Amino acid sequence: MAKPGGSSSGGSGGSSSEPFSIGSQLLVLLSADSAALAVYSEGQLLRHKVHTGYTVRQQQGKAQATYERQGGGARSVGGSIRARETRRLFQAAAATLAGWEGDVAGCSLLFRSGSVRAWNELYAARSPPVPVDRRDPRWQPVGLSMRRPRLEDAERAFAALSTGTLWERLQ
Repeated sequence: MAKPGGSSSGGSGGSSSEPFSIGSQLLVLLSADSAALAVYSEGQLLRHKVHTGYTVRQQQGKAQATYERQGGGARSVGGSIRARETRRLFQAAAATLAGWEGDVAGCSLLFRSGSVRAWNELYAARSPPVPVDRRDPRWQPVGLSMRRPRLEDAERAFAALSTGTLWERLQ
C-alpha cells in the first residue's frame, strides 16, 4: 500500500510526505594557530567555537612546534610563550569537544581538516580527552584547505559538503 503523497510504483519519480533527515554533523577545522569547531543539526548551525593562539613565528611563518621538532627549541621568552600557547590552543579545543560530548555522540558524520601534526596536538591533549576516537569511521576529510579557520570557513565548508547534484539515470 502506498503512503499518502508517495508513489505507488516504488520508483524514484514520486515524492514522499516524510521529510528527509540529514541528522547532525561535526566540523573540526585545525591549523597551527587556530581551531574552528561547529555542530550542525538538520542543516542549521547548532553551536560553534573558534580558538586562536599566538603560536606562529612571525618572521619565519612556521608554528613554534614545527620549529622545535626541527631542532630549534624554545630558547627565547617568545618561543616559550608560543609553545605554551600551542598547548593551550589544542587543550581548549579538546575541552570544547568534551563539553559537546552529547552532541558529538549524536553526529552521523564528523568532518575534519588540518595537518596530521595539528591532529596529533589535539589528541595529545589528555585532560579532558577528545570524546571521539581518531579512528572513528564517521571521520571524513573536508577536502578544502583553510589557512586560519574561522566560523566563516566552517560555514563555507559545510555548504560545500552539504550541497550536491542528483542525477536520475534515464533508461
